[in-house]
Amino acid sequence: MLGLSLRPRQLRLLSLLPLLLPLLLPPPSRAAEPGDRERSEQLEAIRSAILSRLGLSAPPDVRPQLLSSAEIRRLQRRYEEALTQLRTNQSLEATGSGRSSRFPRVPKVRILMPKLELSRDAPDERFHLLLHRKALTAGEPEETRVLRAQLRLFLQPPSPLTPTEWAPSRLDAAPQTLTLDLTRPLQRWLQRRPAPAPLLRLPLALPPNVTRELLRQPPGPRASLRVELQELPRPRRARALEPDRACGEGGGRRCCVRSQRVSFKEIGWDSWVLAPREFEMRFCEGSCPQGYRPASMHAQLKARLHRLSPALAGPPCCVPSAYEPMMLMHYGSDGQIAFTPYEDLLPTGCHCA
Repeated sequence: MLGLSLRPRQLRLLSLLPLLLPLLLPPPSRAAEPGDRERSEQLEAIRSAILSRLGLSAPPDVRPQLLSSAEIRRLQRRYEEALTQLRTNQSLEATGSGRSSRFPRVPKVRILMPKLELSRDAPDERFHLLLHRKALTAGEPEETRVLRAQLRLFLQPPSPLTPTEWAPSRLDAAPQTLTLDLTRPLQRWLQRRPAPAPLLRLPLALPPNVTRELLRQPPGPRASLRVELQELPRPRRARALEPDRACGEGGGRRCCVRSQRVSFKEIGWDSWVLAPREFEMRFCEGSCPQGYRPASMHAQLKARLHRLSPALAGPPCCVPSAYEPMMLMHYGSDGQIAFTPYEDLLPTGCHCA
């Protein structure tokens, strides 16, 4: 039998071993709390919904580009313009459906006779279009958008009309004209913040033969500008951001908008999703007692049928009544930056249907 003799110092260390052992072993894995599991399921649902809209089964495997400050500002402007256009289209669709008659459905047409100025500062002779902002927007609401703008240059002076002739304007009486699309330049000019300059001085890229033809003309009208204007609906604040008193009334949780802040960094997509960095994820949840927020007469009838005979009809469900659009700026599978709209992702209200 082998004997083991220990010194007093070794005996003391051995007695401390039960106390040191828990510090040396890795901590036991913590079971997922119900709140953590619910959050994980919500994030997974968001991932699958966004990827489904993009037509992807997994996030694109791309390397983010190194962007300069000028490129970042340009992308920010493009993102804001795309989001504004998406919200405008949604508001105009609501207008066309008959829910609001405040805004005109037919664009207003304005025909102007702008001045052409010859600039000799450049190496070659170049004409500039001079247009006063008041001449374009006089009498129009502040929120007005240029739908279309066409500039017609008279390559020959308009001939005088006889009493038997008819034309919508002197423009149509000109035998030869050249048409230029100025929609985008005028849109950018009016959308500038702060307010655009009172005078637009826009250089025109004209072929040399057109410039020579304009120079040969006698003094008089040389151009006509036809602009289609559309009044824009003012953006409304999302009702989901305001406190809803009905959600806290009565027993239990009734049909209302619930919301949580979600960041793409938490989702794990901050490397390929550029904007928005985070958003308020909203969903409709809650019970639908009889007479509570019915979406239609059919919903009321369904609730009464369910109360009388549950086997005959199910209860009304809590569903979205309106949405706020969201625009996603992200890298695509080809490595290029893309803009994808989501019109029906974020509800702003809920009702029972």
